[in-house]
Amino acid sequence: AKREKVEYVIYHPDLDRLSIERSALAHDLRQAIKNNEFLLYYQPKLDLRTNSIDCVEALIRWQHPDRGLVPPNDFIPLAEEIGFIDSVTWWVIETALTQLRRWDAEGVGLSVSVNISAINLRDPSFAEKVHHLLETIGVDAARVEFEITESTLINDPLRVTSVVSEL
Repeated sequence: AKREKVEYVIYHPDLDRLSIERSALAHDLRQAIKNNEFLLYYQPKLDLRTNSIDCVEALIRWQHPDRGLVPPNDFIPLAEEIGFIDSVTWWVIETALTQLRRWDAEGVGLSVSVNISAINLRDPSFAEKVHHLLETIGVDAARVEFEITESTLINDPLRVTSVVSEL
């Protein structure tokens, strides 16, 4: 009922099956980084003013060993629910920045955009960690964009404003 945002749900045996599958997926998700099961795809963003691609969006995918490619809609909400979203987010940021650095070495001048969960913005040291990672990897901060959902802004505008200002 909570997940569906309704007052109540009438029990059905299939709900247990879904719960068991969800628990198994949560367990596997916690192992995905250690097992190197995440992938980043880079979707080009076309600038309509210049008709050129100067930025890519980093999109995470999970290559599960048994289930195959798990779409983000199936595991990002679960990662947020079980408190694993920070690990996923930092993996994405570090991987995207490392790729950006590789492209720099090849003379490819792109920026990268990364999606951030509202939960990430609750971390008071988020901006500091981003700055540290940028320094460590050697990427110019001006070439990194963070995409934040509108619901994040609505739920806690002061916190978001503070983190964005720091970034």
